[in-house]
Amino acid sequence: LAMVSQLEAALDEVQDDDLTMARMYLSALAGDDPDALARIDRGEFHVAEVEGLLDASALEIDAVRTQATSLSEQLKASTAQMDLQLRAKRNALILVDLRFGLMTLWVSMGMCVASILGMNLHPGMRAVSPDAKGITNIENWEWLQITLGTAGGTMIGLALSMLGLKWSGWFS
Repeated sequence: LAMVSQLEAALDEVQDDDLTMARMYLSALAGDDPDALARIDRGEFHVAEVEGLLDASALEIDAVRTQATSLSEQLKASTAQMDLQLRAKRNALILVDLRFGLMTLWVSMGMCVASILGMNLHPGMRAVSPDAKGITNIENWEWLQITLGTAGGTMIGLALSMLGLKWSGWFS
């Protein structure tokens, strides 16, 4: 656009000077007439034809300016739209990261609870020694109950936290 402005300024400068426009009769200067330059300087050539050509050139330059301005605005609009789309994708990735982080938190909490409560249980895969009275009262179901209860509690906690975040507007 700056070059178009400079070109318009140069055309305006040429159109303001009649002598410069008269010297644009190159066919007269290139011919066999040795006095052509002197006759141009005396003003024997009319500049109306040259002025018309320069005006037509000015209109073409103005059309180029308008088209360049339009393309520049379209480029800015496209850039803004792409920026918005990239921000939306980034936000979606942040939400996925948050969901996986919550899932990891709940699974680790469940594993921690299962390890604390289950470390003294015997799963029945090894021999259990009887207590002081000779009665073995540890059953295989206790281990399964704690394992399933912890897994179920983890899933319920995960589901409740996801629903709570969805209702609060964090997840769409």
